[in-house]
Amino acid sequence: MRREVRDDKTHRKLDIDSSLLAAIESVSQKHMRTDQLAGSPEPTLEALPVPSLAFRYLLQNEGLPLGMVYHIVGPTAVFKSTLAVEIGRWHRQCGGGIIICETEAKPTPQLRKSILGWDEQGVAVRCCKSVEQWQKTIMDYIKAIQDRCERDKVSPTAFIVDSYMGKMPERLRESIIRKGFAERHFGEAAMLIGDWLSGYTSVVLGWPFTLIGVNHLKQTVNPITGQPVYYTPGGRFLQHQNVIEIRLTRIKTEQKRAGDIPYYENHLRFFTSKNSRGAQNKSIAVTLTQWNELDDEGNTRLRSNFEWWAASVEMLMDGTGMATDDREILMPLIKKVIDIRKKSRGNYYWCDQLGVPQSEAMPAHQLGMILEEREDILRALYGILRIARAPLFEVRNVDDKQPDKPAALSEAAAEGVAAEVVEEVTQYDVDDVDEVKPE
Repeated sequence: MRREVRDDKTHRKLDIDSSLLAAIESVSQKHMRTDQLAGSPEPTLEALPVPSLAFRYLLQNEGLPLGMVYHIVGPTAVFKSTLAVEIGRWHRQCGGGIIICETEAKPTPQLRKSILGWDEQGVAVRCCKSVEQWQKTIMDYIKAIQDRCERDKVSPTAFIVDSYMGKMPERLRESIIRKGFAERHFGEAAMLIGDWLSGYTSVVLGWPFTLIGVNHLKQTVNPITGQPVYYTPGGRFLQHQNVIEIRLTRIKTEQKRAGDIPYYENHLRFFTSKNSRGAQNKSIAVTLTQWNELDDEGNTRLRSNFEWWAASVEMLMDGTGMATDDREILMPLIKKVIDIRKKSRGNYYWCDQLGVPQSEAMPAHQLGMILEEREDILRALYGILRIARAPLFEVRNVDDKQPDKPAALSEAAAEGVAAEVVEEVTQYDVDDVDEVKPE
């Protein structure tokens, strides 16, 4: 007996042998029963809610896919570590945790806390002396969580390695200590990391864990074209099949003032150079705003804020941050759904589709907040921007932490420079100069 089905692309009828289908189904059912007895879960398809449409476009997903490995790469002083902690913050706001394996021996607690809102319990930091130590540290945490928590009830957890190549393997480190000098070796650390990534993805299968690896990006110039050429230390060994790689560059840093309050605007560009869950080569422009404020005890502390909602508004207005090809193709389609405009004076925006007339124009991040509440407009834009829909993670066993909308995740981070809470501004600490001061 044969069964007829129709191919959606060619509209041709396909003559399928039912006996063949029955044989395939019988073996599939057998293996599924074996997997259930062995406790082998299916990969998680859930995604973590993210603050804005701009980041969804970058990932080509409605949220941050869980169970993935994220590589954050770029040259020095482009805020790679800061972005890693920001992604960790989204996990914490869903009731989860952040574990950082620090390997570079240059801790920046102020910068980290400035993203987490000075939440002293927001992150666990482990200083690791070798590749093997940070790998074992992560595995120890994973095993402890898996032993104590039910898979369907555990909250998302972010493991951050800052950075992959910050420390060498134990064998090489011990050789230097014993002999007093280094010897030639070939890619040993990269091979160890690549092998470990393969084992890691199997261990966390079905669990809402995220691995975020920071890595420095080397830049050279093609002698013929004159165009920049990038390569990552570790090369192909780190190009795992379950990786989304985000490359960062810093365009410029500007010092500005809000009244008597100085602050920095770091203009960054994000680019997906690899995306195992969607189309790659997508880019956005995001501003990282930083300023100092006084706490209740009179101590100066740094505050850092990624302007995610403003990035969405600027992207939809004129394609800011998009690649040229995407901008030329998508902007005419976007304008049919939403037409965001900017006043000729000042950084104020308005949009009839969002119910904001020109007479009530507002800053970009405020308009972005309104956009995140308009599910009808977002759904239409997902189709135009080719953003894949996904079931979003829901907070489990955490009281009063369920966000009503994905936008609520970054409510605290969308305030911008809050002049009313800043009583005095001082210079940035010396430890933070490399990350904060303009080039």
